[in-house]
Amino acid sequence: MKGTAGPDSDADVLVVMPVPGSRREAATAIDVALIGIDLPVDIIVVTPDDVARNRDLTGSVVHEALTEGKVLYERS
Repeated sequence: MKGTAGPDSDADVLVVMPVPGSRREAATAIDVALIGIDLPVDIIVVTPDDVARNRDLTGSVVHEALTEGKVLYERS
């Protein structure tokens, strides 16, 4: 349930980046890089085109992240 973090909670992290190959492989590489942090994380990789296409699509992970999420890192 959203907003009720507990000891078994995880963080959903949406990563927006160009992906020349498999998004799944990119998510796995990011997940491996995060080994050792004390919080379970679900990595979701999308491209800038995915964001443009789904930003207004209610119920999509992109829309939810853009309307309710927090930016953790942004490269300009």
